[in-house]
Amino acid sequence: MHTRLILATSTLLCLASAGSSADQFPDASPWEVRVTGSLLPGINEGIDGVRDKLGTGTDVLILYHGPVGPAPLGYIAGLGLFDDSRRGRVNVPDNIAHYDAQGVIVTAGLTFPLYPRLSLEARIDVRGGEGQITAKQSFSNGDFTVVGDYGTYIAAAGTIGAYYTFLSAICIGIDVGYDRFKGKSDFVNSTVTVKGDGVTAGIGIGYRF
Repeated sequence: MHTRLILATSTLLCLASAGSSADQFPDASPWEVRVTGSLLPGINEGIDGVRDKLGTGTDVLILYHGPVGPAPLGYIAGLGLFDDSRRGRVNVPDNIAHYDAQGVIVTAGLTFPLYPRLSLEARIDVRGGEGQITAKQSFSNGDFTVVGDYGTYIAAAGTIGAYYTFLSAICIGIDVGYDRFKGKSDFVNSTVTVKGDGVTAGIGIGYRF
C-alpha cells in the first residue's frame, strides 16, 4: 500500500509539471487528482490504560467538481485509497500501540469560490477497509511485540478547507476537521477493538485534468 501511494504521488507530480505550461483556466476541467497528508487522532479506547497519541494518514483521491443550481455554489465528490496509522501510548511512554489500516475512501461535499482561484470546501469523508494492531504483550518470559491479524476498519470525518489553484491546473490547500474511527484486530487469542476521535489537520496538492 505504501508503494502504491508513493507511485500515485510521483505520477501526480509528473502530471503537474506537464500541466504547468498549459493554457488552461482553473475551472476548465471538473476532474482532479489529489494527494492529501493528514494528522489524525489516535487510539483512546479499546486497550487498558491507552492514551491518545497523534496518528497520520495519506489519501489519493479522484474528485469531480460540479455546479449546484445557480453559480457560484458547487459540489465535490470522489473516491480513492487511504493509508491510516493510528497510535496510542500504553502504560509507559515508550510502549506505543499501532493500528495500521488501508482501504477505500468516499468523499462528498460543497464548494464555494471566494475568488476566481481560491475556494472553500466542506466535505464528509468515509473510510472503509482492513487494519491490524501492533503492540507489546506480556508473557511468562517477558514482554514481546505482537502483530495482530487483519480486521474491519471504518472511519468518518467532517472537514472544511481552502484550496488555491495556480499554474493553470495545480491546486494546493489545507483543511481541518473532526474524525472518529473504529478498528478490529485478532490479537493473542482475543479480538481487540480500538477506537478514537478528535481533531484532524491536513495539507493537499491536486491537479485538474
